[in-house]
Amino acid sequence: MPARLKVAAISLLLLLAGACSPGSGPQSPHAADYPEFAKWLEHVAATAADSRARLTAERVATSAEALYSLDQKRLRELLAEDFIQHNPMLEGGRDGLLSISGADAAPRGGGVNLMAGTAHVLVDGDRAVIHRMGKLGPLATVNFDVLRFDDLGQLAEQWNFVQPIAAGLAENLLFSLVVPRPLDLIPAQHPSGGALSGDRPGFATPYTATVQQSEANKTLVLSYLTQLGGGAEPSELAAYLDPEFVLHAPGMAPGRQAWLELLGRSRRRGAAPVVVMALAQNDLVWVLGKLAQIPEEDIPELAAADLFRVRDQQIVEQWRLVQPSPRFSRNSNGLF
Repeated sequence: MPARLKVAAISLLLLLAGACSPGSGPQSPHAADYPEFAKWLEHVAATAADSRARLTAERVATSAEALYSLDQKRLRELLAEDFIQHNPMLEGGRDGLLSISGADAAPRGGGVNLMAGTAHVLVDGDRAVIHRMGKLGPLATVNFDVLRFDDLGQLAEQWNFVQPIAAGLAENLLFSLVVPRPLDLIPAQHPSGGALSGDRPGFATPYTATVQQSEANKTLVLSYLTQLGGGAEPSELAAYLDPEFVLHAPGMAPGRQAWLELLGRSRRRGAAPVVVMALAQNDLVWVLGKLAQIPEEDIPELAAADLFRVRDQQIVEQWRLVQPSPRFSRNSNGLF
């Protein structure tokens, strides 16, 4: 397939996934019914850096049901009058999200409850990041939902970043201990969380860091990205990565050596991404970057959303999502 058509096809699939992903099936979800999601909310609230972040955690807990079920009555109360929508398939204000009813979303959601597919949640200031599984036809998607709340507790801004995951990628894991595969093989709709919870040891003992440690983790990640974008040699980048580093990205080998070798061959090395947003809590750092387009190869501007886990001043895990900027949008807000 020609590069231009391939990029256009991928862009269309991503946009459709973004538009459909809020659908949660005919039953409205509730955070308390999904232990994995509830545990994350409890953890992020208990370890919030300040009262503002604690409020954000509480607001995510109280708004999740309305947001993921598209409950029209509750959404009208939740959305700020000047709400900003970054999903290119929707109009930019409140009306874009309110135009999709829960009944409309149910067939597209296919009965998979999104909160049961939650992998990580972090809060920083007035913003929250939810890392979860979504759906694109019969296949799983990896999603980052970013929510910003205003001082009145209303949802003021929303970003959705989506990447489809091909079935059978046994060489890498999207979530810890979970191989990406068709959704009908993943019991994500079970209240227990099913395969997405498993016996993943990382959440059994949640990691807690001081505010200073969280900020140091953010500084480390941003320094790594600066070096990466500045054309640093793989040998220099290796100092940032734990020997047991794992990369969760579709189609890529997960280990440190494989990643460094790929960087050494990359034609984009030396093209620094513009950091648009960087959020951190405990050992997690989430960064949204903007990669410039490459006109001669018909590659559009890219949104790169990365979640990093940092321990002892080294990056031990990274979850990567790359989404092309759309050529057309129903709003003027853009992905960023």
